[in-house]
Amino acid sequence: MPDDPIQTIPEPELKQEEQKPTEQIKTEEPTVETPPAETPVEIPPPAEEQPKTPEPQPENPPQLPQSPESTQPEVKEVIKEIVKEVPVEIIKEVIKEVKVVDEEEVKKQVDDKLKEKLLENKKKADETRSQRRKDNLNKIIDLAKKKEINNQDVRDLLQVSQSTATDYLTELSKSGRLKSEKKAKAKVYKS
Repeated sequence: MPDDPIQTIPEPELKQEEQKPTEQIKTEEPTVETPPAETPVEIPPPAEEQPKTPEPQPENPPQLPQSPESTQPEVKEVIKEIVKEVPVEIIKEVIKEVKVVDEEEVKKQVDDKLKEKLLENKKKADETRSQRRKDNLNKIIDLAKKKEINNQDVRDLLQVSQSTATDYLTELSKSGRLKSEKKAKAKVYKS
């Protein structure tokens, strides 16, 4: 083999019509499109691949450097969010099902129930208080049958204040169930 330098034969230039358009291969950056929160936007589903019409080429298109790794075009995926439109009939049904609440009516009902509950509680408390008073009066009468009693005896028996003991003894003497006698400074009660 001779030491002749390798001669490269230039490739025949292709006509402008035969040249592959280099502008048709576009790379897109991945983007996420989200509609604004206030207004839903319907994005149609991606259509099937349709052949693109070649764009007019400039007279001298720029040549991209070819490397063995970049023989295939780089394809990047674009993610799109699809928003479904809800039919108007469904929206109307949902609106019909929502009950309108009148705040004044609700407040009135709550107030009425509260008044009823308060009256019921007051009635129970009054009944309990009146029953306790009757029981205490009966205890005083039982004690008065055994001996003469005074205010101090009632306070010790029922564990009540001086004024409450006086009220009990006054009520019993007015109703005639007890008789009162005055001994020195104190009153004494008998059955």
